[in-house]
Amino acid sequence: MKKTVTLILLILAHATFAQLANKKVETTIKDVTLYKQGAQVTRQTEIKLKKGDNELTLVNLSAELEPGTIQVKDMGSCTILSVSHKLDYSKEESRKTEISKIKTQFDANKEELTKLVSEYEVYSKEEKLLEAYTIPTTNDKQILSLASMKETLDFYRSRLLEIKNKIMEINAAIKELAKAKSLMGTKLDSLLAKEDQPTGTIEMKVNAKRDTALTLQFSYYVNKAGWSAIYDVRVNSVAEPIRLVAKANVHQETGEDWNNVSLTLTSSNPVSINESPILNKWTLSRYASSSPKPIYCTPNNTNTTGICTLKGKITDNDTGEPLPFASVILSSDNKVVGSAITDIDGNYTIRATDAGKYDLKIVYVGYTSKVLNGITLYKNYEVERDAGLNKSTVSLNEVTIQEDKQAFVDGVKIDDMPVQAQLQSVAGVRSNYASNSSQSDYKIEANTTNNASYNKKAYEEKNMVPNKTVYTPTSFQYSIDVPYTIPADGKDYLVQIKEFSVPAMYEYTTTPKADNKAFLMANIIDWDQFNLMPGPTSLYYEGTYIGASYLNVGSVDDTLKVSLGNDQSINIKRERMKDVRSRKFMSSSVKETFGWEISVRNNKKENITIDVIDQYPVSVDNDIVVELLETSNAVNDDKKGELKWKVDMKPGETKKFQIKYSVKYPETYELDLQ
Repeated sequence: MKKTVTLILLILAHATFAQLANKKVETTIKDVTLYKQGAQVTRQTEIKLKKGDNELTLVNLSAELEPGTIQVKDMGSCTILSVSHKLDYSKEESRKTEISKIKTQFDANKEELTKLVSEYEVYSKEEKLLEAYTIPTTNDKQILSLASMKETLDFYRSRLLEIKNKIMEINAAIKELAKAKSLMGTKLDSLLAKEDQPTGTIEMKVNAKRDTALTLQFSYYVNKAGWSAIYDVRVNSVAEPIRLVAKANVHQETGEDWNNVSLTLTSSNPVSINESPILNKWTLSRYASSSPKPIYCTPNNTNTTGICTLKGKITDNDTGEPLPFASVILSSDNKVVGSAITDIDGNYTIRATDAGKYDLKIVYVGYTSKVLNGITLYKNYEVERDAGLNKSTVSLNEVTIQEDKQAFVDGVKIDDMPVQAQLQSVAGVRSNYASNSSQSDYKIEANTTNNASYNKKAYEEKNMVPNKTVYTPTSFQYSIDVPYTIPADGKDYLVQIKEFSVPAMYEYTTTPKADNKAFLMANIIDWDQFNLMPGPTSLYYEGTYIGASYLNVGSVDDTLKVSLGNDQSINIKRERMKDVRSRKFMSSSVKETFGWEISVRNNKKENITIDVIDQYPVSVDNDIVVELLETSNAVNDDKKGELKWKVDMKPGETKKFQIKYSVKYPETYELDLQ
């Protein structure tokens, strides 16, 4: 008996494992690594596997996940046999069923409402009839007895009360139906808004050496997410360091909410080009003089996010002249995926939704058609491919260009033909499908950023929320320890990162010719150690919000300049010196003399350093002679015609600077010298 029970239990346990191994598996988002564009989502769950092969379906994932980026963490003694991805439209079928159900309920609601309205009308008419009834008087031929009158009044009272109660019931029922109709309408609108929104699934086949339970962890990349840096710059006094508060705006539209997840913000960008460029040959001719774009060889690029763009120029092989209105057709596996017409300069642009290898065919009246094979397109990149055509000596049928920029041959749209038929579509033109094909060049533009070094002692930093900064050779990242919830609604959600206390050298700058205000600048030395990214900045000075600015960290200078706005406590004035102004005529020329005086007053309670910048005209004409007469010991950049005074000023001090110059020019010239 015991052996029988044990055997039954083993069979039931084995069946339970088999059932678990083959059922659909729900997972939970554990953490998210956010890039400037895109995010890597990591999910996990606890699963049980039976000995042998197990088929798992991971359900309710983002439909935006990129299949080529799926990574499954090592599963110990278990072997992953295969991993595949597909979209699940079962929820769409459920949605359609629910919509149909709501429509049925809506029709029933409408029918019931019609019935109640009819009843209301009948009872209302009867109510009016009773209310219009009058008891006969003694003048009537038939005089009612007291008993008959009492019976009549009792009926009148009872029926009228019954009608009014019924009307109240009908009104209440109509309100309930209207409320139910409104709820159904809201639910129907919500379901209709979700049309064609499948979920992602991952199907896995795993071999287990024995029955086991383990933690399954996997990750994938989604494109519709990202983060951008924003800052608060706070200055209490020019005698104190800057308080630089770094924050992040995080957004995502991946179709799945990130609830209480660990966030990591990284400066790297997975959709950027990761290969060093190769310079293409630069040739000069009458029709081609611009420098060519660099070539990027990325044959193993697996990025599949964004739009592919192919552009180039079609020219005459012999003369190099551009060929306008040529038909350019992009195809893959004998299927046309896009086409364009070259502009007046022979340029074309075609966009495709899928990355991969394509063939490009060029058709132009009076020229031999040409096909370029194996052009590889990448998402979010522009690939450039130029082509030259040879003139044909045979007669051609007419090629018509329609408004939708599709090529027609003898009234038949080229896009509707198979590719091989398109190659022969122009009568008498030889198809050089193979002979004219050539190795593809990938001409893609890229931006590169310099790696930042880290010197912990150069500044003081404080985490706004618990996090740690991790540095790699090509990027840095902030790991936020406090869980965040980011809904998939595309809105910006603020994440606090760090607060830096940054030593800075403060100085004022004024250019009174353009603006008679003094602007406070904070100069941060060795700023690259802070690992900052470009972003908008809110400025606060002495506890008051003074405006917005932008932190530009794309500079290669050792000093980062941060503008803190204008200071009203410094007065600037620039006035024309009347006693210096003169205009003299000398034979065929005119000589004018000008003088300007600049006054700067420090009304602050502390010492300041201020750069005062002005200018004088620089001649680029031999017939115009400029002579600088007075600069008040300014630093003179004679190539730019710029004068600069750097002065230290005490509280309440006023300093003045003078500029005097003369300009001699032919009297036939008309110059604006103000």
